Amino acid sequence: MANHHMRRVHMGRVHMRRVTSAKTAVSKPTAPTDSRPIINMVFHIANSWNWVFGKMLKEYSDRLSSKYNIIPSERPLPNADVYQFWRPACVSAQRDSRRQRDDHECYVKGIHMLHDSPLDNNRHNTAFRLKTISKYKHVLCTSKEQQEFYSKVVDEDSLHYIPLGVFEDTKNPKKTFNSDNKLRIGFSGRTYSDGVKGEGLFLNIISKLDPSKFEICIHSPEANKLITQVKARRFSVSKSSECDVLLICSKREGTPLPLIEQLHNGTYVISRDVGEAKMLLPPANICNTVTEFVTHLTAIEENRTLLKLALTKGPKSVEDRTWDRFVEESEELWKDIMQTSREISPELLNKDRIAMISWHSSIPSMLKSIWGKIADSNKIFVSTGQLNRSRIMHTDNRLMRQSNSFLCDKDEKIISLLKSQNITKILVWN
Repeated sequence: MANHHMRRVHMGRVHMRRVTSAKTAVSKPTAPTDSRPIINMVFHIANSWNWVFGKMLKEYSDRLSSKYNIIPSERPLPNADVYQFWRPACVSAQRDSRRQRDDHECYVKGIHMLHDSPLDNNRHNTAFRLKTISKYKHVLCTSKEQQEFYSKVVDEDSLHYIPLGVFEDTKNPKKTFNSDNKLRIGFSGRTYSDGVKGEGLFLNIISKLDPSKFEICIHSPEANKLITQVKARRFSVSKSSECDVLLICSKREGTPLPLIEQLHNGTYVISRDVGEAKMLLPPANICNTVTEFVTHLTAIEENRTLLKLALTKGPKSVEDRTWDRFVEESEELWKDIMQTSREISPELLNKDRIAMISWHSSIPSMLKSIWGKIADSNKIFVSTGQLNRSRIMHTDNRLMRQSNSFLCDKDEKIISLLKSQNITKILVWN
């Protein structure tokens, strides 16, 4: 089998090692003994690591390492207090997920953190993403678009919106604006084979502009091919970050980071309707066609006072986008998960007569490991089914094979059952 690379994540750094076979065993790290709660940062699609994650991990460590033992790993560690999964669910994760142990505890004590746009032209990607995310008790959305999209499969109480912050090393506030030189147009984003960053749209836009009035700034790694195409259109090209106007031409985005970074620095931004652009930009700055972009750029080139307004309005629009806020609100999630874990620990539950009420027709898979540790004499399972005859019949047949399990499709039946069984604690799982 052809050689391939796997990446190993360790405290924000990436180490490469050669693996000779896809079936080669990867040693599983174990959580060290420490009085601090263990927060396991799981980068479970190892080859999808990128520099952004390293910087985000450092933001967590710098602020919380004195209170928590923050451990990154490729796979979930046993006995962690909280699991934070960093990669968005996608089809490429299916192969990886089959190699993982089926640890239902990870779903109960886990946070699925989202970065990318939920929209995808590949319906298989979308279907797998929805199926995977629906398993998690907590889903951390970094954009309102994600929160709205995943509300279809995740309870509202399980969705948490925390916007990303602006990294310190990207802060470079403008003090003045370009009043008379060529208007510098910036384009940011890696080049992908599917053109998701909108390189085609960008090239069509600049083909309509006058090279004597505009200069192009490319802020894109691996952009040599794009730079060659820009130069072929007789534009001068700079890699300087001092662009006057940033164009976001992407087909889909998460936040994106260049949007909040350049707004913080006072750069004028024009964007397609992706990510959080509509939340942060005036309606006039949302453009989706070549004509709209060109018309707007021409207006700025002729009226530079628009650049002056961006110096003050941009930073105000993102003043709440800080890593202090992101980390602080993440910590509140961790505390909530740890508190819930203590409340449903088998040791505590065995002291009560427990009823689990769920619309599922069997014990939810993510709770089986905990449920199995509670004595049969101390527990009953109540399925509410659905008010659909075929569903209730199917549910009833499954429950026939489970001890201490009941089907109650009406509130009165549930209340009567709880009283007759002397229930002292109720767990509700939807």
